[in-house]
Amino acid sequence: MEKDSWSFKKIALVFPVTVLLSLGISLYLEANMGSDTYTCFQQGLSFILGWSVGNVNLAMSIVIVGIFLFVDRSLIGPGTVILCFGIGPMISVFLWLFDKIFLGELKIWLSLLLIIFGVIFTSIGISTYLVLNQGVQPMDMIIISISKWINKSYGIAMYVFSAICLLLGWKLGGVIGIGTLVNLLLTGKTIDLMVPRIRKILRNMK
Repeated sequence: MEKDSWSFKKIALVFPVTVLLSLGISLYLEANMGSDTYTCFQQGLSFILGWSVGNVNLAMSIVIVGIFLFVDRSLIGPGTVILCFGIGPMISVFLWLFDKIFLGELKIWLSLLLIIFGVIFTSIGISTYLVLNQGVQPMDMIIISISKWINKSYGIAMYVFSAICLLLGWKLGGVIGIGTLVNLLLTGKTIDLMVPRIRKILRNMK
């Protein structure tokens, strides 16, 4: 009974993690100094398709999950459903809120601050749901698969994935800037450092 209760709590924790992750991604976009590389790629697609970044995220999530239903179902869980259908709409909500809060062009110091918090929030979000082990978001299905193929940590695999997304995003016209560079250099390593610490925190919550 205790084990079932803890499993339910872990699934429930994915909801605030989804909000935090969506907030981090939205902060990159609002800063307009280059988003994370995966979002940069989605931005490029959004320009071509005429869709919002949130809708592109949702569509890509559905396609990737569909593929991994046949490739590696072990990465899919209840958390995947929450992340898959929650991140895209939440990004749209946060960007709508930011339009109401931040009027006009942002000052450079504020944009840099948004980028820093974007790195922090996305790193905490990804690290937490990796430890919860209730299914990962579609992007991480690809990164974890790369990690297995090259036999390296999640952070190293993220650098490989990010480089590919950066190239595709650039080709498609996604916004690339200092925010993209900060994300590329810091997020993967930050997640590697955070995972053992968050695992310890969650273990103490049992």
